[in-house]
Amino acid sequence: MEDGLSESEAIEAVGPVSQIVQQILMETPLPKLVKDKVKPRRSLKVWEIVLLVLGAPLWLSLLILHLQMPASQAPVEISPLRQM
Repeated sequence: MEDGLSESEAIEAVGPVSQIVQQILMETPLPKLVKDKVKPRRSLKVWEIVLLVLGAPLWLSLLILHLQMPASQAPVEISPLRQM
């Protein structure tokens, strides 16, 4: 539009979206792309770490028990008492 082009001509001059995305990805350095994807969302707070450590004996034993149980020994649903 600054060069005297109409809106549709300016859009055509830019090119398709997929081409623009590909060009941006090619110009962005790989370490920056990897850092942005791998960057942790937040760090654990002290109380969260304490709860994980103190709860580990319980949840680890339950996890091990669950992993050792074959599918055929899955918990059985107990039906309610029948009315007489």
